[in-house]
Amino acid sequence: MKNKYKVILSDKHSKQGFQLYDVLFNNKCVSTYSLKPLNKYINIYEVEKNGFSFIDSRVFEAIKREVK
Repeated sequence: MKNKYKVILSDKHSKQGFQLYDVLFNNKCVSTYSLKPLNKYINIYEVEKNGFSFIDSRVFEAIKREVK
């Protein structure tokens, strides 16, 4: 079974005032991203509506590569 990461709304905001999203693994924040890299891989509206969304490790690794 692949590792599941949970994407939630962050309580932080970017310097420009945009909403940020935390990626959790085992309920620990492993990274924080803005909308742009996440929007390509997950449905942000699901996160905003439900408060969270799950992604697997392959998607998380793809997001990390894109941000670099």
